[in-house]
Amino acid sequence: MMAKAVTLGRRAFLSALAFSTSAAGTTPEDRLQSFDLWPGLPPGTPSHPPVEALTNRSLDPSLPDRVLTGVVRPRLDYYPAIKPTGAAVVVVPGGGYVRIAIDKEGVDIGRWLSARGVDVFVVTYRLPGDGWTNVPFAPVADGQRAMRWVRFHASRFQIDPQRIGLIGFSAGGHLAASVLADGEAARYPATDEIDEAAIRPDMLGLFYPVLDMSAGLAHSVSRKALFDASGLPKEQAEVLLSPNRRVPKMPPPTFLCCALDDPSVPPDNTLAMIANLRAQGGQVEAHLFQKGGHGFGIRKAAGLPVAAWPGLLYAWIRALGLLDAHARR
Repeated sequence: MMAKAVTLGRRAFLSALAFSTSAAGTTPEDRLQSFDLWPGLPPGTPSHPPVEALTNRSLDPSLPDRVLTGVVRPRLDYYPAIKPTGAAVVVVPGGGYVRIAIDKEGVDIGRWLSARGVDVFVVTYRLPGDGWTNVPFAPVADGQRAMRWVRFHASRFQIDPQRIGLIGFSAGGHLAASVLADGEAARYPATDEIDEAAIRPDMLGLFYPVLDMSAGLAHSVSRKALFDASGLPKEQAEVLLSPNRRVPKMPPPTFLCCALDDPSVPPDNTLAMIANLRAQGGQVEAHLFQKGGHGFGIRKAAGLPVAAWPGLLYAWIRALGLLDAHARR
């Protein structure tokens, strides 16, 4: 059985994944609840806001690969846990800060984790090149607001406000790490009572993350998007926009994962972050796979050793005690 499972093709693997989650009762996409992050227009809205556009890059109708551009309404898509434990995770998809990979780093992750007792909130965040007046920090502001929003509404969803994690993929990893680096110093003016809630995640997950903006380590697409939007001198932007250089003291437990053959984001981003987290007293779990490339998520990892990462993440979250069930619902 083990050998046969390893040789499953990508379609067969994803069909099995979809069956396992849908059979458990995962909310269908057309029934997802979506919540706006801001009570009106988000801070820094330009006089001519962008226009949202959704593009499906897949030729397979059974396996969509949608990307979103021109985000004007930052929001959270909610995947309720099938057998809730009180734990929650805010998920930040990647896309090089020029698009958002909705399916492979949003929907897939939301379904997988919610089927295993975790309430999931997937963030649709603004992109820095769309004219926001608080660039390049509009995406980080949305990440900070997302953490505050979920924590403020914890009782509404019967979530433990001290068991809320934040995980990000690729550029979403940069956003998540930036939320950590900024601590409670919000990148936007207080808007309402939600902004009285704490930002700091109780655990952090970074997957093939973009972290350092130096020319030798940066993901070129993300670097260009952030630098072009910032208008800052290159040297200043490089330091300010490299969250791995601004790790706070005693960071929350952090899980990191990447492939050493990543052609887009040098694995040294992850290695540097491991060192800096440990230097600040952080508890770190890291997995470096020989093969997997970039952007493997769940679907592209099928058939490779890197496909083990979701199970490793789940075991780590469980070992931290974040899945200890308590009375709810």
